[in-house]
Amino acid sequence: MLQEEIVDVSNENTIARSKRIEDVHSRKDELTRKNEVVIKQIEEGIEILNQMKEIYEKMNFNGYEDKQIPKEQITVFNEVIEPEEKRVNEMTCLTIKEEVPKETNEKDLLSSRQIEQIEEWTKRRVGNILFDSNTDDWNVNTSVFGEKIMNKEYLIIVIEDTEGNKFGGYINSKIGQDYDFITTINSFIFSLESNGRIKGMKKFDIKCAQYGFRLFEQSSDWLFAFGSESDIRVWKSKNKILSYCKQSSFGYEDMRNVLCGNEFPKRFTPQRIIVIEMN
Repeated sequence: MLQEEIVDVSNENTIARSKRIEDVHSRKDELTRKNEVVIKQIEEGIEILNQMKEIYEKMNFNGYEDKQIPKEQITVFNEVIEPEEKRVNEMTCLTIKEEVPKETNEKDLLSSRQIEQIEEWTKRRVGNILFDSNTDDWNVNTSVFGEKIMNKEYLIIVIEDTEGNKFGGYINSKIGQDYDFITTINSFIFSLESNGRIKGMKKFDIKCAQYGFRLFEQSSDWLFAFGSESDIRVWKSKNKILSYCKQSSFGYEDMRNVLCGNEFPKRFTPQRIIVIEMN
């Protein structure tokens, strides 16, 4: 049995780890495809040999003049067929055994192609996960969201909602402690998955740089917002169903409902939020 273990790599961040795990799955799929082709070819060859073997068996049974020839040929066929049949059985059972580490959550949220697209947009490499709503507190008065991103810059925030939309924004300025809007000249928001509303992945550059991003206080009902009129506004965990999108401060090229599939006063519910530090 072929084994490919996914082991820990020192100094490897979680996004790179997830990408490596996905590559293992891709190699497994490719190996399975190749095995299926080879198995089919072997089975076709075995079928031809069996047909020839049957002919010689009939010759032997019908009293062929030189019985030694059919017997020798039948022995040859058996010597070829038996190991080939064994080979087919072994290849059919062939699997890649993977010891997948427990921390594979990032792979579930971002595919390798989405990671590559984010890196292309930001011209930076993905780094560590600073915040993950699956494991970090984001409730009123106890949220660690601000603590995790304070004084950080070059951040990607990814939101996956309960409808399967995947979107977010990029902040290229340092997060200050005044809890007001920060100016982010090269920031943008983006859609990674839109349930078919947009072809592929797309980013939308900021028009009003002075209203790029706002982090709210720990005591606030809100977690964060992009844009002056809240192109994206996320509420803290208890009231997350009140989160909404309202396109205003970024260039949408006359496209509507590009992020969460609707706009205020309609709402969306975040299912997961992560913050990635770009290097």
